[in-house]
Amino acid sequence: NILFGYGGTPTGVREITSRSETVFDYVSNSHQVFGCERLINGNTLVAEQEPCQAVEVNPKGEVVHVTPLNTNVKGLHLQVRNVHKLANGNILAAHEGEGAVREVDPDGKVVWEYTGVTNTGEAQRLANGNTLICCGTQKRLIEVTPDKQIVWEFSDKDAPDLNLTWISSLQQLKNGNLLIGNFMRGKEGQGAHAIEVTHDKDKRVVWKWEDHSLIKSLTTVRVIGE
Repeated sequence: NILFGYGGTPTGVREITSRSETVFDYVSNSHQVFGCERLINGNTLVAEQEPCQAVEVNPKGEVVHVTPLNTNVKGLHLQVRNVHKLANGNILAAHEGEGAVREVDPDGKVVWEYTGVTNTGEAQRLANGNTLICCGTQKRLIEVTPDKQIVWEFSDKDAPDLNLTWISSLQQLKNGNLLIGNFMRGKEGQGAHAIEVTHDKDKRVVWKWEDHSLIKSLTTVRVIGE
């Protein structure tokens, strides 16, 4: 099945089958929803904007917990993008408008943050404790340590033929490689929408996908079943 956030009015999160049958539909009371993920307990984590918060919803569509996400961005759309629940129960959130990634506890207290990442759309915590961060219009993906040192980086300089414009999403695959979403806003028509790159010193591009007749630009890419 496919789980996705939908904007407009109403806004929320929907799960559909391969036959486009809706099996889950959470309609949010917020102004806009972008990010979501299915948790191992069967609940769904939803990134809501205005108010800016991470909402955990059970399979019945009932809200079971709300974690406030502090941001100085007042308008919707740029408050928060993708969110992930960590093994310790905290939430890792990408705040696009602020260019900040924050880890907050269930009550919304900030316990870690990394700033200066323009138009960040997603961050993921690795098993080694480091954090992968999409740096948006900086055209790079970085890995930072808990003390905020950059130990790995993939950018447009590593693969100039990809037309990296706005690195908007990431997914660590089971094989250790990274799947990157490339939002081509303003530079549509050439380059790759999605890229798989090795997460090592070689930073080898092992797969890429582009179809400019089908898609003008996209923000989030996922491998199903990972």
